[in-house]
Amino acid sequence: MNKRTFMIAAVVVGLCGVVLGFALLRKGGQEKIARRERELEDGMGKVTEPMTSSIRNFNPVLSPAPRRLPSRREAVGLEEKPEPQVARKPAVASLTIFVGDPAPAKDPQREPKGDYAPAFRLVKCQLVNTVDSSNITTPIIGLVTDDLWWNGKIIIRSNSEVHGVANVDRTRERIASQGVFTFVLNELDGSGRELVLHGMVLDMEKDDSLDSYGITDGSAGLRGDVIRTANSELVKLYAASLISGIAGAFSSGANGLLG
Repeated sequence: MNKRTFMIAAVVVGLCGVVLGFALLRKGGQEKIARRERELEDGMGKVTEPMTSSIRNFNPVLSPAPRRLPSRREAVGLEEKPEPQVARKPAVASLTIFVGDPAPAKDPQREPKGDYAPAFRLVKCQLVNTVDSSNITTPIIGLVTDDLWWNGKIIIRSNSEVHGVANVDRTRERIASQGVFTFVLNELDGSGRELVLHGMVLDMEKDDSLDSYGITDGSAGLRGDVIRTANSELVKLYAASLISGIAGAFSSGANGLLG
């Protein structure tokens, strides 16, 4: 019998003594013990098999040895996971379609109505009235001397009237006329149609005997006779002569004291 078994037996005996003492101290404890002993004696005959007990060695549970931590801690790098990027949708430019209005049909080119002649045609005329430059509203009246032909047709017949208004040209001492001219056409039916044109009066210098034209033929303005009036210089000359004559008359008729 080893020390461990002895200790276990001592503990069991001690516990039994404590239980017995506690039972005796309680009220009616002795009667209960006597009754319990009688029950044990009655039950002893019923026991056929001996009571056996097995003693096993107590193996204490050893705590696991602590693991050694590494003396040097290694730096642990945290790797950041890139956030998933959402693929951007390509920007699509909006397409705007404008429907244009149909182009209007071009007007057909107008053809000249009736007979016509192009611009800058020369119409030979003869002046039939006197034009005075002192009055700027003096009319110019003439007659067409030659027919104006174009494309085999007579556009302006001879003896047609032409009417305009005179303007004074101070620089060249001529009577100019430029602007609107009205032709009263000499028609065969005598309808008296009018033709309004823009033009300019040109001088005509022609020698019928030599069948030639002068150097001023076709120049702007009408030539005429220049009538000069007494200007201020001539008046001053007459006044000076009059004063000198009067002074000479007084000097010749006056006598002094000595006679």
